[in-house]
Amino acid sequence: MVSNQYKTKISIELHTLARMQDYGISAAEVEEVLMTGVEFPAKKGRFAKFKVFPFNRTIRGRTYQQLRLEVIYVIERDQIFTVTIYARYGVWED
Repeated sequence: MVSNQYKTKISIELHTLARMQDYGISAAEVEEVLMTGVEFPAKKGRFAKFKVFPFNRTIRGRTYQQLRLEVIYVIERDQIFTVTIYARYGVWED
């Protein structure tokens, strides 16, 4: 568990940890999305934020300039619990 600048506790749940390992995403990147990301609509009473990071890496022979990391989460008792993450590769406008 970590705390952001507003002292809200963030709990990265097991499913999210598994996806982070699959995508090579760090806890610091997930926290950064939650603290400074852009909100977008989510389903089932959940919340969602994304942030675009420079990437410039090759995956399966294809080079991607940016990573869009999306974090789906819920808030319970003033604590953030991650539900899952999505990593999308490509180029996005600023």
